[in-house]
Amino acid sequence: MMEKLTRFTFGVNGQDEYQQAELGKIFNQAAVLGYWLLNVGVYVGLISDGLLVHHITIGTIILLIITAIYAGFINQKIRINGLHQVEAANEEEARRLQRRINWQVLFSTITASVWAFAGIEFAKYMLLPARDNDDLHQTIVTMVVFTITYGVLTWNYRRKQVIKAWQD
Repeated sequence: MMEKLTRFTFGVNGQDEYQQAELGKIFNQAAVLGYWLLNVGVYVGLISDGLLVHHITIGTIILLIITAIYAGFINQKIRINGLHQVEAANEEEARRLQRRINWQVLFSTITASVWAFAGIEFAKYMLLPARDNDDLHQTIVTMVVFTITYGVLTWNYRRKQVIKAWQD
């Protein structure tokens, strides 16, 4: 099915393993780029909706739904194939992987906090009448609670993905 769709859409078909592998790399890069472009499109839509029309338009909602479905589909395929887990051969490699995970979770938490803060502020700006927004204290408390909760849950989930092969 995917081969026919690829041939119909792009006019190419991998005829041997090398060509199929190269096409796979190209499509993987395109999928990641498409995902991030969809995310940027959602936030550009939110910003333009907030600044220009002061309500959320149907185009932004459709982009948000497409992005959520796309991310869910990719995450489901990754988990079904077991690609979300990392196997460590010994204790030192497990520590190295967990240090790398700590930095990835820190970066992910900072990024998610910034995007969430921007999203919450734009939503309040668009939806609340006459700028009845929370004061600075409520905003800071909300973001600290979100950041700590997201960071701890992400860190716990990611550390469970390291499989200690030497303990089997």
